[in-house]
Amino acid sequence: SGVVYNISQDDGHNLLASDLYLATRDGSNVSNLTGSQGNIELNPNVSPDGTQVAYEEDGVIYVGQLQ
Repeated sequence: SGVVYNISQDDGHNLLASDLYLATRDGSNVSNLTGSQGNIELNPNVSPDGTQVAYEEDGVIYVGQLQ
């Protein structure tokens, strides 16, 4: 198990991009979950059993598998 989070890029005024990442608890392994260019994925929330992540992109909620 690990931590899901987003890293965003901005120009000081506008949000330009944001991807979701999964990191192991100790930080030894980090993987990009979305890897999209120009899309803005935000607000990740992992299911209680740790198998799915819900996130927002342009006001739409998506659900993806973690395992």
